[in-house]
Amino acid sequence: MEFALHSSAPVTAPSEDRQLVLTLVQNLEYLHRTAKTLALSTRDIENALVQVENQTFSVVVVGEFKRGKSTFINALLGQDILPSDILPTTATINRVVFGSTPSVTIHFKDGSDQSIAIEQLANYVTKLTSDAEAVSSRVQEALIRYPLHYCRNGVEIIDTPGLSDDDIMTEVTLSVLRRTEVVIMVTSAISPFAESEGVFLTETLLKQGINHILFVVNGIDHFKRAEDADRILQSITQRIKKHIHDWATCQFGEESQEYNAYMKRVGTPRVYGLSSQQALQAKRTRDTFLLKHSKFQEFETSLSRLLTEERQRISLQMSVEAAIAAANQILKTIETQQYKLQVYQQLIAKKIFSIIENLSMLRIESREELNHVDRGITNIESEVTTILYSLNYGLEQAAEQTIDNTSVDMSSHLNGITSYFAERVASALRSVISSVESDITETVKRETEKQLLELKVLSNSIDQQICQIQDQCSQLEINFTTQNSVYQYCDAGHQDSPKPVSNLLSIDSNLFRIQEQAKGGYTVAGAVIGSFFGGFGAPVGAAIGASLGEQRRKQTFKQFYKPEVVSVIKAKLNLQNVNQKVNQYVIATTGSLKTSAYRVRQQTEAIIDSIEQDISTFQGKREAEAIAEQRRLDQLMSEIQKILDDSHLLLSRLN
Repeated sequence: MEFALHSSAPVTAPSEDRQLVLTLVQNLEYLHRTAKTLALSTRDIENALVQVENQTFSVVVVGEFKRGKSTFINALLGQDILPSDILPTTATINRVVFGSTPSVTIHFKDGSDQSIAIEQLANYVTKLTSDAEAVSSRVQEALIRYPLHYCRNGVEIIDTPGLSDDDIMTEVTLSVLRRTEVVIMVTSAISPFAESEGVFLTETLLKQGINHILFVVNGIDHFKRAEDADRILQSITQRIKKHIHDWATCQFGEESQEYNAYMKRVGTPRVYGLSSQQALQAKRTRDTFLLKHSKFQEFETSLSRLLTEERQRISLQMSVEAAIAAANQILKTIETQQYKLQVYQQLIAKKIFSIIENLSMLRIESREELNHVDRGITNIESEVTTILYSLNYGLEQAAEQTIDNTSVDMSSHLNGITSYFAERVASALRSVISSVESDITETVKRETEKQLLELKVLSNSIDQQICQIQDQCSQLEINFTTQNSVYQYCDAGHQDSPKPVSNLLSIDSNLFRIQEQAKGGYTVAGAVIGSFFGGFGAPVGAAIGASLGEQRRKQTFKQFYKPEVVSVIKAKLNLQNVNQKVNQYVIATTGSLKTSAYRVRQQTEAIIDSIEQDISTFQGKREAEAIAEQRRLDQLMSEIQKILDDSHLLLSRLN
């Protein structure tokens, strides 16, 4: 969107004017839509659109009280239409428009209207009496129709409440200024441009972009000598210039191009010294000499020229300046949004990096801790194996000690001796086996419960960390595809106390009884190799075979009985495969624990993988949205910048 400008054609060419106004309206409408989308104020743009489309032209009269504003407007009208007094009187807006027949319409704040006689105006718009003040508090504005030639072609002259009357009246004046093209600022020759008036000029008028200001110095008839009046006018003009210079310097910097362009646009202040009172009296009495002496005609000539020759340029300037102000505000907003978008993306990236780092640490730590649990389960087998190693030695030691500590009753028959020894050995071995079985059972129970507790503590810790990570994700509005817990998989490892290991090795005393052989020798019943007292081998058979007497056999009983018993124990251990039994017991007892640890591991990995996938999906979506938003803002900035550049070009031509 751009202005259709041709540098060789005059700004006032009718065909180009129509195209220029059309394009200006289009640009203002585009700026209005954009500002609304960005949640910016659209009031000034709307005012500019109304001014362009309705071809209205507002001249607002402002000034502090006792400056003669109402008298000044009455002088323009040529009659005492607006009420005036030495005290603040105007309590509402008085809008003067063209009308062939004088009339007044009162617009109330509740939306109702009332037509009144022009002579009754003071009863509705002043604070001269308590009744009038009460009525005026309900009045929005007074619309005065009067056959004033200045107001032809959509021109309206607006009388405002005196500045500093009170806060409400000042706000009423400010609301009107937002929709005006030209301001007539009335000051007094006897109170020449006070500091408060300078502040109003810069902080209200100039700050709102109002550059077309006519300064009226009222009451110069107080000076008898013309040179005194001229000196006051020069002093006021210098004060005005200084206020404008200081404000522009503060805003743009004195050496800047913006400063030079602004000062060129403002130009030399137009200051008019006059007497509104004399002019009003002269018009009422048709006193041409007094009218000339009032210097009012000089001002009226300038006002007529402004309303005829400069009106179109001023209107366009105001609308273009509104477009420039709106475009600059929009550009700043876009830049702010771009910066916020960048900061937001950086913040998101930082938070996601933190989440991913936490996930990575959780993965590493959980693996290490689960490996520790696995090692703990494996250590159960190692500890049981160590206990089993003690079984062989313990059985042999118990048998040997029992044999050594048992006396041979030489008066007993050999069969009685062996039966007695067999019972003693078997009892000792059963005690050892029972002790080992108890050790294995307690060890497996203790270590299994220990590892299960560690697994539960670890699982609970993993769940807590996952919950914290998911809270971080929730702050970024990351949706989760899984909500499962790790701790629930510890239930597979929960069981009652394991059944005690039993029947590792069955021991019967008959295994250790002596059996008489056919050749006259003896062996231990459970022996699988060798013989005892003759059947064990040639050397023994030759030395103490069947020819030996029973007394001799009793004397050598322990010597030959002990190794045979040890041999039987070893054979029994091999035949019954104790190691395999214990391994099967450990596997059966720790199997559910291993399953739980495996499931916890799998679920932990699955949840971490799922969260990482959710984050990846979120990142992809956010990046796509950010790219699309950045493109939109870039495109919008390009379009607004084009409008701004063309508006500056047009404004330079209008100046």
